[in-house]
Amino acid sequence: MSSQVIIKPESRTPNGSLAFVHRLPEEILALVFHACFPHSLPKSTGLNLLSAIFTSAPCNISQVCSRWRAIALSHSSLWARWHVDIRDISSKDVWKLVDVLSLWRDRSKNEPLTAFIAVRGRVTRAEGDGRKRMEDDDDVKNAITALLELLYALEARWRRVKLAVYASNASIGVPIRRLDPAKLGRLQELHLFDKPRFEVVPPPRSVNDSTSSATVPTFGALRTLVLRGARNSKRCPVIVRQCMTILHHAPCLDTLEIRIRAPEVDNITGAFPVATMPTLRYLLVKVDEQPAENFMCKFVLDHLVAPALETLYVISIHRSDMIEGAFDASGFVNDFISRSRPPLKELALYMPMTGPNLMNTLDQLPTLQELYLDDLVESGWHFPSALLKAGVEEEALCPRLRRLIFFVTAEVVPFALRVLIARWPSPFTKRFTRAAYAMWLEKFKGTKNRLSNEEMKILDDWWITSFAHWAEGPWHACRLRFGKSKLSAPDAKPSSETGLF
Repeated sequence: MSSQVIIKPESRTPNGSLAFVHRLPEEILALVFHACFPHSLPKSTGLNLLSAIFTSAPCNISQVCSRWRAIALSHSSLWARWHVDIRDISSKDVWKLVDVLSLWRDRSKNEPLTAFIAVRGRVTRAEGDGRKRMEDDDDVKNAITALLELLYALEARWRRVKLAVYASNASIGVPIRRLDPAKLGRLQELHLFDKPRFEVVPPPRSVNDSTSSATVPTFGALRTLVLRGARNSKRCPVIVRQCMTILHHAPCLDTLEIRIRAPEVDNITGAFPVATMPTLRYLLVKVDEQPAENFMCKFVLDHLVAPALETLYVISIHRSDMIEGAFDASGFVNDFISRSRPPLKELALYMPMTGPNLMNTLDQLPTLQELYLDDLVESGWHFPSALLKAGVEEEALCPRLRRLIFFVTAEVVPFALRVLIARWPSPFTKRFTRAAYAMWLEKFKGTKNRLSNEEMKILDDWWITSFAHWAEGPWHACRLRFGKSKLSAPDAKPSSETGLF
């Protein structure tokens, strides 16, 4: 690669002195170089991958001038960050990529490695005559295998690793690797997408006698674990089994995400004791295509205790013919909260849940600040009524609530408006509540609206559409957003999308 680079001398100002950037100390320049790294390579179809690499850090930095190149080559950490997204390129380019990363491996020496590698299910032929499945091209298969072998050989240096394999088993010749926690003491983040290419080495049994003692090795530095399921749901029990095994080896885990498509848990073999995660603060479990009973989302939460949890997202999506039965099993979230007793600040429930189970869950969460409910959660009028208890803060449900998204039917609108004015009082919410209640009386009670057109203008088009939707039947529900969305701009005005505040 260096033979293709023309190294220029350092630039000077018109009076002959070195430009300011070249007078910066080497330590400052190194920090600037690190800040230049892209979070990921461009993903455009047909992109010249090697060109993207050579025009991004650290390659482009090392080609500016001789001093910058010397600094870049002397800081091995600059070469220990790999971001590769393979799609629509030829096997010839993959082989070139392996050569490039091999060079980076040597330059990075023994630095902790950050490697984000995605392998897509189809690439172009080396001849460039169209797309072809990986398993139909031995050269592609060998090239991808060489790339993954390069990564696997450096497991002792892993710090942040994201591996996404969107391909059939026949596409990759690398055998499934067995992760040994004893060799992964530097690992802080592990992201596995689609097919897991790893298995965790079973822990050795503790030996306690008069002469020796052995302890189970752990992922002592692991803070983030993200698992995303295969398109083939039959592999999802494998993912969950690996996840539960890793959890028992990760005492310092802070973030856990599981996104899979899964049927029953019957294919999960072996007994898994409950994993206590004392430092877990963020948990997201999303499972698609579940039955009404014995489903994966419940299995995961039934096997966890997280006393420090602050954010919980439960996205339990069931087959359409199974939703009715799923309400009966919705108490598993309440059971998890009862066991963990976490200081939860943010809760999202996108799942079938009965009103009593919702109330029992929220009764245990006095620290809750953000709550997001799906239309399958039976909030009814009991939920908004509980938010209005007696005006005594200690008795009201979720007294610290700042943001709320929930679905209401037409009969619950007055209760919801009372919650808005009680929990988010402002001149805007007062005027908004007055106008919305006047429209509700006109639409559903036949009471003549005595407000002026100017006063009614505070209701935006979304709210007008919601009234039309409510008028279609008693079971039609619409989403309400109370409190300012944390994704909105600091100077955003209240609206149905930004939030009413």
